[in-house]
Amino acid sequence: MSDRRLNIAVIPAAGIGARMQADRAKQMMELAGVPLLVHTLRRFEACDAVHQVILVLQPNLTSDVLALMNMSAAQLRTRFGDFEDLRDETLWGGVWTQHFKVTPKGAASYKYIEVWVDKDGMPVQTKMVEKNDDSTTVRLTNVERNASIPMDQFKIDLDSKVKIVKG
Repeated sequence: MSDRRLNIAVIPAAGIGARMQADRAKQMMELAGVPLLVHTLRRFEACDAVHQVILVLQPNLTSDVLALMNMSAAQLRTRFGDFEDLRDETLWGGVWTQHFKVTPKGAASYKYIEVWVDKDGMPVQTKMVEKNDDSTTVRLTNVERNASIPMDQFKIDLDSKVKIVKG
């Protein structure tokens, strides 16, 4: 058994920018033409000491994207209608994908979602375009279907000085 530790970076990005009185979430504001969240993700992705990144977003912005990733083609058509803009596309890194766009049939907090699916049927990239035309693109790597995660991955060794408060 390896003694190697898995370093996981958790990036909280669920704020709405209310204190800044901004027209969009703080993480979506741009610096040099790139959203702050993208700058943050690039830094963590470039860090050899970080093995996994967990991004925590607003549930109302991510629930449809996450739900979409678990739907069959029939479920997708029921919720979104026919696929639009269906085409083959090669993403950065030479990943072949089939790209499609779906627009929600009912009320939603966004205009549409684009999805790129690899040859194995796994989503590798998503893009959600909001009603104000802001967009969030997420690239997924090392995605495994039905991967089992050992329970010891959830064990947290806290310093003896840390007080656990239940309640």
